[in-house]
Amino acid sequence: MRRVGVVLLSGLLLAGAACGSHKTNNASSQPAGTPAEGEVAASPAAGSGPVQAGQAPPSSGAAQAAETAPAEASPGAGPIESAGLTVYGDNLASRWEDWSWSATVDLASTSPVYSGQRAISATITQAWGGVYLHTDIATDISPYTYLRFAAQVTQAGQRYAVSLVDTNDKFIANPYFLANLGDITVGSWKYYRVPLAELGGTAKPIKGIVFQDGLGKPQPALFLDDVGFQ
Repeated sequence: MRRVGVVLLSGLLLAGAACGSHKTNNASSQPAGTPAEGEVAASPAAGSGPVQAGQAPPSSGAAQAAETAPAEASPGAGPIESAGLTVYGDNLASRWEDWSWSATVDLASTSPVYSGQRAISATITQAWGGVYLHTDIATDISPYTYLRFAAQVTQAGQRYAVSLVDTNDKFIANPYFLANLGDITVGSWKYYRVPLAELGGTAKPIKGIVFQDGLGKPQPALFLDDVGFQ
């Protein structure tokens, strides 16, 4: 099922551009309006900005039927980077779905491809749109240290941020801008390993991964492949 909606926010985006530098999402760097520790933020309202910690992604997607088994993600079969838990590798792992909003997403793009035969292609159609890979079953990522994925863009200057969604369907932390680890490259793949500590996801079960527009406007195609944890 597709999850469609509009993500909003009232904070200010500050994207770091230095290659190889890490910028933590601690309280001192949170945008205005970020909820205090223990406070639950309201769900986003249309047109205001990127997501914040404690907000819920758009909620128009229907939840999957309740199950007791943990969500499944398959071991990677591609390059050495694929070790660990794979959420997307040629297709979404069992019990994962595309709940993206304000974006045109193709889960079976055949070019370019980082490994295997298919990749994700995503074109942001409205400001703050996002690629949302969702499971309704909690996924234990406590054995892992990084969110890993390959990314490629079609135009210089494209910017994105990544977030994790917790078991209450809320964003765990403020968006982490990929520019902190170096800009996504045009026409070639760049492999990212984002520390889970930067995403607030250390030793926590999750229900989703979000790649969100970081410019506040439509963007051309972003390509993602080999998405998972290690």
